[in-house]
Amino acid sequence: GNLISAGVFFFLSMNKIDKSIIGSLTWMCCAITTLAYYAMWAGVGVQYKTTDVTPRVIFWARYVDRFLTTPLLLCALSAFAKAELPVLISLLGADMIMMACLAMGALVFGPDKYFWWVGAVILFVIMVSQLLTILAKVEDEKRKEVMRTLIWLTIICGVAYIALWLLGSEGTAALGLSQEVGLTTIVDLISKAGVLFFLISNLDTSDESKPTGLTLA
Repeated sequence: GNLISAGVFFFLSMNKIDKSIIGSLTWMCCAITTLAYYAMWAGVGVQYKTTDVTPRVIFWARYVDRFLTTPLLLCALSAFAKAELPVLISLLGADMIMMACLAMGALVFGPDKYFWWVGAVILFVIMVSQLLTILAKVEDEKRKEVMRTLIWLTIICGVAYIALWLLGSEGTAALGLSQEVGLTTIVDLISKAGVLFFLISNLDTSDESKPTGLTLA
């Protein structure tokens, strides 16, 4: 799904007369996720952690993927909302540190890993506050409605990622491996391809920037 999305976004981006920041960010985001899934399928991005209470399969490539793609996704949303640079920097900082916390928690063993998870939750709350700040400052009503949907989809997917960490191999292993992989794949498709398709489909009606130079649309 992300491979197809990357191809579609790349085609749409390259066929615009006025090149788009958002268009470039969207295809790169889906392309990186595609490569991460191929790495995991090939066994390159997978680690068998035998030092935990029970042996766990850790897909470390998914953290590399999220560390690279979630900032691209958030930049695309911020560009659409015309967010202020200080808010964007704070948002990206919280996101990248949160992903680093989840990755560290996945690699350590014993109860200590849950301290990393708690840190990630705190940083996620900061992310949500920054996203809502960006939403509050959007002036155009049509753009604001689109942005509200995008932000809530992003927040819901973020909650799902954190919950899957806790219930999956990295945390309590309450979910079976196939269940964890299946649910994570669905969330990845929604948070990347789904959100970005919705964003791209609403650019023409919601973005009133002029088609000169480097534009958002």
